[in-house]
Parts: sequence; structure tokens; C-alpha cells
Amino acid sequence: MPSFDKDTKVRIINRLVECGFHELEVTSFVSPRAVPQLQDADEVIKEIDRNQPVILRALVPNERGLERAHALGIKKVKLMLSGSDSHSLYNANANTFDALERYRSVAEKALTYNMKMTGSIAVAFGCLMKEKYQLNAMKKSVQSMHN
Repeated sequence: MPSFDKDTKVRIINRLVECGFHELEVTSFVSPRAVPQLQDADEVIKEIDRNQPVILRALVPNERGLERAHALGIKKVKLMLSGSDSHSLYNANANTFDALERYRSVAEKALTYNMKMTGSIAVAFGCLMKEKYQLNAMKKSVQSMHN
């Protein structure tokens, strides 16, 4: 799958900051095997102009991703829960319940680092995978993430 090179990513991020954006999600600290387009995440973060007043946010799928974000000075992280088990198994290699349990430990560790957190629910309004959409399961996911 095509991707921008590192220098182009850095240039785009820096220009968005120059345009006045106050917060940007700049990368995801995911496995390079799973998403090779983001294998340069650490280098991109290191080269972003940090002299501008901007909050850099990154998606962290697990504790390893959180550790990478923390080591690079990221102050805000995003945890993403899937609204469907089939998507969660594909995306996080765990069903929704197990992924949520994993995120609890990530969130607890992020708090010890004084990092701010946001959350999102992937496929919140339906999933293209062959699974009947369950509104009650989605409500449960949202409640669990909120808690």
C-alpha cells in the first residue's frame, strides 16, 4: 500500500501547525508488521517542529505503543475500541471485551505518566465485516470506555 515518505509526513504536520491547528493526531504506534506505512512513527515525531504551541496526539493500541509515545514526549494518547468483535479481532487481535481489559492497563499507566487520553469507537455505526450489528453491544462498549 502506498505511503508518504517520512520527510513528506513531517512537512505536512509542520504546515498544519503553521496553519493554526492546536492539536493534531500525528501517528499511531502500531506494529510495523501490521501497518508498515507507520514504521517511521518514531522518526516522524522526532523531526516535528516542537517550537510551535501544538498538542501532538498519537493512537496507542497497547502498552508498548504507550511506552514509545511517552519516550518521544507525546502528552496525549488515544485508545480505540472496536464496536464489533469481528473488527476487534482483525484490528487488535482480541475480542472487544479483551481489548477493553488491555486498554484499562494502558490507561492506568498513561495516568502515571501524567498523559491525557481520548478514546474512540471504531465501526460505531456499522461494520462491513460479516457480523450482525448489535446496538446493545455498542452501548456497552461506550459505557465501558467511559468508565
